[in-house]
Amino acid sequence: MKQKDPEERMKRMRWLVILVGLGLAGAACTKAQGDAATVGLDAQAQTDSEVADVAVDPAANEPTFDPKLLRTSDAIAPVREFVVKQGQIHGHSVFSHDACDGSPRVNGETGARNEQCFWDFRDGICQTGLDVLFLTDHNAGLFCDYEYPEEFLYEPDQGDTLVLRDGAPVANRLKCKDGHTMLLAPGFDNHNLVLGLEKHLRATSADRQTLYGTKSDAAFQEFRDSGHALVAVAYVSDWDRAELAKYKWDGYEVFNPATTMKMHMGTMLSSIADFVNDPDNSPVPELAILAVFEEGAANMQFWSDTVLRQRVFNFIGPNAHRNSLPMEMADGERGDSYRRLFHWFGNFFLLPKDQAATPDDRTYKDALAAGRVYNAFLFYGYPVGFDFHATVGGKTYEMGAELQSAAGVTLHVSVPRVYGKLASGTIAPVITAKILRAVTDGWEEVASDTKDYDFAVKTAGVYRVDVRIVPNHLKKFLGATPEKYMAERSWVYSGTIYLGMPYSQPKP
Repeated sequence: MKQKDPEERMKRMRWLVILVGLGLAGAACTKAQGDAATVGLDAQAQTDSEVADVAVDPAANEPTFDPKLLRTSDAIAPVREFVVKQGQIHGHSVFSHDACDGSPRVNGETGARNEQCFWDFRDGICQTGLDVLFLTDHNAGLFCDYEYPEEFLYEPDQGDTLVLRDGAPVANRLKCKDGHTMLLAPGFDNHNLVLGLEKHLRATSADRQTLYGTKSDAAFQEFRDSGHALVAVAYVSDWDRAELAKYKWDGYEVFNPATTMKMHMGTMLSSIADFVNDPDNSPVPELAILAVFEEGAANMQFWSDTVLRQRVFNFIGPNAHRNSLPMEMADGERGDSYRRLFHWFGNFFLLPKDQAATPDDRTYKDALAAGRVYNAFLFYGYPVGFDFHATVGGKTYEMGAELQSAAGVTLHVSVPRVYGKLASGTIAPVITAKILRAVTDGWEEVASDTKDYDFAVKTAGVYRVDVRIVPNHLKKFLGATPEKYMAERSWVYSGTIYLGMPYSQPKP
């Protein structure tokens, strides 16, 4: 491989050190259960001759696995009476002051929009096959200064069409160059996220900034009642535990890459140096996140705290800004491109079949409010066949269900596989689905298996599934030392099911 000029390499490294710090500052506006180490060691004991013939058979008609492999929602099988759609929650466009390398407008925060960044955002969400994106531009400044529908990234000349409600625009059906249409719904980020805000709630920028910058149950309820929005806590590990507990939330951000990168800044900078100086022996750029990926003990602990007090949906927030890694990686793409961030993480919505053909913003918000959503770290691959639901008395209850009692309840788990045909000689990943129950300060494992299974519930509580993976299938993409990435990690988080909780409001 042609060596880069040393002066150019050092210049790029200086930019990276500076911009990673700035980007993380702008973007930042339990212990693991079960015998994870044992499973990881068992996986290591596999030899290269142990090719997963059975595991790859279901993928025979799928494309060959690659870290950049794209799967659109039309390749996802329905789940009972629901269609599965994929989308993102938490993204920053040219209407956030710290997006676009800190220049969302041609002169910082003023003037015309940054055209390159604007189109990079549109292209990025189209290239990842999203069905929906809940925009969350920062409330300070630009989001308050501009009006709907401009803030939906609306471009009628590109074939975009507006979702109207009572004659006013509430969302944008953005048309991609390949003809795919996806939904953009507006909202804002104030370290809490307001999702799907259907209209500005004040007439002037100053009044909006005052309201949108307020953290109180009264303000949150106004966002719900007048703006028909959902209110979620974000950047969870940055919150004081007592402060987090003060408010009523609709949703909970279980992972945010900015907070993870801040916790591992030294490792991140070292990994960047490796990518710059020795790309041939480093992981492929699409797997760069593995160097710093950690789900975060505080996030898991605060999550259990929250669900023991109130019902929330859970989601992964990409928190994409395109403002932290401006260098061109070995694949010719920025390290922090919108496409890359939106391809690393995923949220999957279960929509009723009779509403799934042309879902609008409220269809997705209803799915979130009902808790019919699960999350995945897609740098390990897309999950195929995942399911988690409860049955009792011959009836099925989906994720998000609230039942008055745990008596007679059975939880069913379908263990997913990785989407895509594994190349000959590839060792299959080890995938284990663990049922966890919320307890004080964390989550307690109550069941585990590598195959689909049922679990008869004995104790009231809040239950979820954590699908864990030892990513053997990634070894050939991980450079000279793939073994250091072979620990068992979380891959899929189910939504939660609530059994016999005192705040529960059972649904028919």
